[in-house]
Amino acid sequence: MQPINSRPPKRINIGVIALILLAVGTLYCLAGGIIGSKFSNQPVLNFFSGAQIVMGLLASTLGVLAGIAWAIMQVQPRAENVTVKPGSGTFSVEVVGESYYQQNLEAICGKRTAKGEHKLVTATLILDDSNPHDNQAVRVEIEGKIVGHLSREMARKYRASRPEKMAQCGANIRGGWRRKGNDLGDYGVWLDLVIRD
Repeated sequence: MQPINSRPPKRINIGVIALILLAVGTLYCLAGGIIGSKFSNQPVLNFFSGAQIVMGLLASTLGVLAGIAWAIMQVQPRAENVTVKPGSGTFSVEVVGESYYQQNLEAICGKRTAKGEHKLVTATLILDDSNPHDNQAVRVEIEGKIVGHLSREMARKYRASRPEKMAQCGANIRGGWRRKGNDLGDYGVWLDLVIRD
């Protein structure tokens, strides 16, 4: 059973909203242009055509702004500005809730193989104060993608050490094989992180 803080919160996808706004804006502009060209001698329809074009331009502008906001949100902090936590080389701290983020892990590792993964990467630990299930949660990301959280107990031990808002450590992604007979292994993540009691 997964801890409650590992369940991903529902988030609005700003990128999708940007695409929808751009599509709606384009359609409104096209419709307004068609109406205006076909009924240029009718003032009422001309007014309606102009209004559609204005609404289309407004929707397109909002779409562009939403797209810019989405792009800014994807930018990760520079690695040299993030504290690197020392490890012991044992990769003994297991990340929980990774079953919710298998797609992210597959995107990080690439195409599944029969052998599976034993991939060494860098993980980012983020104090997830706004987590709706646990405001003491610590989120784990790899390459800007959420892969899970520290367990409740480990998150509290980690926070007790008064860490920065964001830090990095070594991580090992294991599993994730694809074999004959629909044998599909889940990915797991272990951190090379020393947390003092």
